[in-house]
Formats: sequence, C-alpha cells, structure tokens
Amino acid sequence: MNVSLCANGQEPERADKWTTSVDRRLLALSLGLVLYLLSACSNSDPVAVPVFEIDPTEASIGNPVEVTLTFSVLPKAALEIDYLVFLHFLNDDGELMWAADHYPPTPTSRWQPGDTIQYTRTLLVPMCPYLGETQVQVGLYSNDDGARVMLKGDEVGARAYRVGDFRLLPPARNTRFSYRSGWHLLEYDSTC
Repeated sequence: MNVSLCANGQEPERADKWTTSVDRRLLALSLGLVLYLLSACSNSDPVAVPVFEIDPTEASIGNPVEVTLTFSVLPKAALEIDYLVFLHFLNDDGELMWAADHYPPTPTSRWQPGDTIQYTRTLLVPMCPYLGETQVQVGLYSNDDGARVMLKGDEVGARAYRVGDFRLLPPARNTRFSYRSGWHLLEYDSTC
C-alpha cells in the first residue's frame, strides 16, 4: 500500500472526493434540467381551439386581407404568462414565406376557461415569388424561451396547427386602394 503524507504529516485529501462532489453537482443539475423539461413538456392538455378566417379567400400579392383569429379557451386551460400568437404562411412545399407574429389584444394571461377570444387584423400580402395554395399555421409561444403551447387542432409538428388555406394570386395591374385609418396620414386640401 502506497501512502503519501503532506508537509503537516497528514494524509492529503483524496482527489476522488472532489470528483465525487463535482459528479454529484452535475448529476443534480442534469436531473433538475430533465425535471424542468418534463414539466414544461408535460402540459398535455390543450389550452384552446384556434379558428382562422381570411377575407378575401383569394388575395393578390401586395393587397390587404382581413384575418380573423378566434381562440376558444378550453375548460382545463391555465396560461400564466403572455404568449405571442404566431401566424405563418407557407407555400405548397411547406416553406415559410412570411409570418405575422403578434400579441393578441387580450393578453393570454387573462384568458379564462370558457372564454372566446376573437379579433381581426389587416395584413398586407408581401411581395413573394410564389403563386398558388398557401397554407396557414397558427400557435402560441413564449417570447422568453420560445416554448410553444399545446392547442387542439390539426397539429403539423412542433405545436404548429394548420388552420386554413388561401390562394395567392399574381399582383393585379389595376389595383384599387381603399384609404383607411392606420395605413397613412389623412389627406386634406392645402388651399383651405
């Protein structure tokens, strides 16, 4: 048996005690992370049913559309923070063309079981090199860590839910503009 002594005549602290201490801390951190991920992903109850409507159902590139989103909050829903709504528009290959992420007018932390949250937004269809059927996906996610909330509907993966389609048309040559508040300043006669 080979024993070494320190200058003070005592046996040195064994390196494996330190290693064991570090191993225990790493194991505790790993278990904590696993428990956190399990609790974050264990919310197996959906919180709401999303419904999407668009007017018109065929839109030319560069034109405005009215999008109405409705969330029917389910009985077991419990949303403690304010989540963003993601509204994604994908081409027929499933590639994201544009997104209209936003906070709903009624913050999700105030949604109560049985509530129906409905609101309309005006979106401008951006210029994109695509024509044809456009898939619309919606979901809720945290701005802090990107965690998504489970909804009830046609899940296409990663807690994104297919809520509808519309047809993207080429830009019209004789586009008519409708002057509404929010798009630009009101016009007036400068000679008055």
